[in-house]
Amino acid sequence: MDIANNRSFVLIGARIKGVADAAQLEIATGLSRAEIDPTLQELAAAGLLKKNERLSKYLLTPAGQEALAQTLTIERKTIGSEKLGQIYAQFMALDAEFKGLASAWQMYAQGPPPILNDHKDPRYDERVIKNLVRLHHRLVPILEPLQQQSPRYSRYALRLTKALERLADGANEFFTSPQVDSYHNVWFELHEDLLCITGRQRTE
Repeated sequence: MDIANNRSFVLIGARIKGVADAAQLEIATGLSRAEIDPTLQELAAAGLLKKNERLSKYLLTPAGQEALAQTLTIERKTIGSEKLGQIYAQFMALDAEFKGLASAWQMYAQGPPPILNDHKDPRYDERVIKNLVRLHHRLVPILEPLQQQSPRYSRYALRLTKALERLADGANEFFTSPQVDSYHNVWFELHEDLLCITGRQRTE
């Protein structure tokens, strides 16, 4: 990946996460620490990122937001607003279904009273995961046109696939836990990225 792509990867990663440290950006971008660290230093020196010393995390400055906006505008024109609108509509058609699966994973029964999923019923969990796998296979083709334009969308697909693999290995936290690179976390970041590239707000 070239230097310009490294910069845009890190900027969009910081934008989506709000604040992020080098380790989080390494996971999000797929760049090595040998690539991440000098890119962070360069962006900070250019005034595009600011480091919160207390948290040891980086966030976009107003100049960084403007630089990212320019990059996204170029991408938007390259892909085409009509095509992006179609992709976003297809994603959103799956989004409601995914939220339902995430809810089913966390709640064994909606109640009343609601019953939390304690993951002691393997057949129930297996059924929810199988439905997630089916949804995943419908999502992947939607991302293909974006992957042809920017490698970061290939990264989303890879992270989602890895989360599924960890789930299959019995690591239940890789469905919805905020503490790991779970399917839910990556899905949220992908949604935020699509909002950025289409110029939409989350309420739209």
